[in-house]
Amino acid sequence: MLQGIASRTITFVVLSMLVGGRLCLVTTIESIRTNSTTSLYQGNIKTKQFDHETYYLGTFLGIPYARPSAGRFSRAEPIDNDNLTQAFDFQNICYQKVDPTNECQRGRAMSEDCLYLNVYTPLRRNYTPPTNGSADHLSNAVSGAYPVYVFIHGGAFFRGNGNCYDPSTLAAFGEIIVVTVNYRLGPFGFATTSDDVISGNMGLWDQHEALKWVNRHIREFGGDPKRVTLGGQSAGSYSALFQALYEGNDDLFQRVIAQSGTPAARKSINTRGYATTLKLARAMSCKIEDPKNSAEINACLINQNATDLAEKVISSLIPSSLPFQPTLEREFVTEDVHKFLTASARNEPTDPKLIPANFTKKDLLIGFNAEDGEVFYRLWAVILNDKLVNDSMRQDAIHRTIDMNLLKSIIFSVVAESSDSNIDDYAREIEAIMERYVDWENPDLNRTSNQAVKLLTDVFFAVPVVDTALSRINEADSATTASGTSERGGDSEDGSTFVYRFRLPNTNPRFKETTLSWFEGTEHSAEIPYVFGWVSGSEEVRLSKQVMTYWSNFIKTGHPNTPATNNDVAETEWKKFTATEQSYLEISATSEMKGRLVASSRHFWRDFLPSMTQHYRESFDSGVQSVKCPPPGKSNSGNDGDRMTGSGLVLVGLLMAIELGYLI
Repeated sequence: MLQGIASRTITFVVLSMLVGGRLCLVTTIESIRTNSTTSLYQGNIKTKQFDHETYYLGTFLGIPYARPSAGRFSRAEPIDNDNLTQAFDFQNICYQKVDPTNECQRGRAMSEDCLYLNVYTPLRRNYTPPTNGSADHLSNAVSGAYPVYVFIHGGAFFRGNGNCYDPSTLAAFGEIIVVTVNYRLGPFGFATTSDDVISGNMGLWDQHEALKWVNRHIREFGGDPKRVTLGGQSAGSYSALFQALYEGNDDLFQRVIAQSGTPAARKSINTRGYATTLKLARAMSCKIEDPKNSAEINACLINQNATDLAEKVISSLIPSSLPFQPTLEREFVTEDVHKFLTASARNEPTDPKLIPANFTKKDLLIGFNAEDGEVFYRLWAVILNDKLVNDSMRQDAIHRTIDMNLLKSIIFSVVAESSDSNIDDYAREIEAIMERYVDWENPDLNRTSNQAVKLLTDVFFAVPVVDTALSRINEADSATTASGTSERGGDSEDGSTFVYRFRLPNTNPRFKETTLSWFEGTEHSAEIPYVFGWVSGSEEVRLSKQVMTYWSNFIKTGHPNTPATNNDVAETEWKKFTATEQSYLEISATSEMKGRLVASSRHFWRDFLPSMTQHYRESFDSGVQSVKCPPPGKSNSGNDGDRMTGSGLVLVGLLMAIELGYLI
């Protein structure tokens, strides 16, 4: 995929690429300027070909939006330029552990000066680029004010960058502006001393500043600041929902797209942020005389070499979680999001301040890939084979099928509350989970391995997605019921919710050769090429056009079926998700509407397992040492059909991924 092609000359530079024998991209460079009385940006004119159609875009790369002027762990402050900004080239990416095999890092300089964004503006279909050596003005090349999509990259909050995602096809085909963003990662973005010294969540605050920049400036690039959608994938999806829950973003965006990630998942918040940062300081050989003195910790860490800090790997203090991820603090993330979203999804009373009205009034498109959990299985296989000493042995461990001891270890990490928990204390939970996920009549290791992937998918992707959708609906309904009138607007103001599952069998032989030879299903990030149009071949292009139509329609109107300009590729009507029908779109080669997404798995994780655990502990406290609980039967409700569950493995292997260089 050609990315980052730029020229400061007016001479046309033509580049082409053949994918599978099919001409899929031609890039032509000219220059174009924004019109503004306060700032001026000069970027490239790019020509894009997709499915035999030619499109033009204005690309503005490496625009600074903020700077942490008060120091390494401070919140960023906005940047507004009064002079001409040459936005021809990508700029620095944020510090992260170096991985020579990671194409998204290759050739990109790392720096603490990394808060840059990129803007991709579609030009009108009949646009003709200038050929007389002068830069064109954007106002001559756009048609009206375009809706805007701000995309936050994934990477488990420790790696990735916005430069790696070329949204040119999505922007051109969908006629929307797309903005990609860099934000601070790892300890630079998520270390905390749980006070004002290192307040935490700098990465989330960076994203907030990017949204404020878009609100101030996107009109200069042909965008409509009143029609902004915030979205992301994996950790970027978590981020988008954290931003949607923050009241300070109320007017900065109107819609959310969440692909494969939601803080409704267990252990999505670091509740031991101070202890984690102290552990990092000691790992960096800081001499901390008073471990309760946050100023000492900060003074040492701010003087550490940035590369050394990015390369340092520490273990998490909470099983199945990341050492550096969004953490509790006083303003942005004040409570454990998993707890209050899942409580709301079960219709339990919640504090209205925790789920603000601005969360329920935003339109939401949310979903996951059918076997998203495979990424965490791979990481687990490496973590639990601590004798592996080289890449060949690690790859062999990943290829191997699961055994029962490994499965028990995975489940224990999912349910354990702290790193010093005893596996014997969770024997009942482990037994119940294995009863649901293991096909004892057919204990084939390949099937058991795929069932382990299902478990991880259920726990950290599928069930939390449904919880997130239900929590919005229940909160809106409770506000209406309590007042007698719809304070949150009912159908007129409450945002619509659309849910999907992306299911497309993996046909990439290299994936099975290099990753999981026994894997069956749709891997993590499999939807990304279809969302951004990075595909070739007639069937892939057809599905990509369908997905891009749904996404761009939602960005324009809040409804994936409107406007009906591409009904020939998006034939299936995508119905809203409601508490009663729980309709969702199964996106596949033959997309169709279904209902009651992962209903039996959700019942197991949200009803049966907590009730069983509570009953056992109450009985134990009363002196009853043995409590017999009936094993969860095979449920016929819902469409998930597999006897699988899991509760927290999506994040479990990310630490070793940092250490070993595996990309999420």
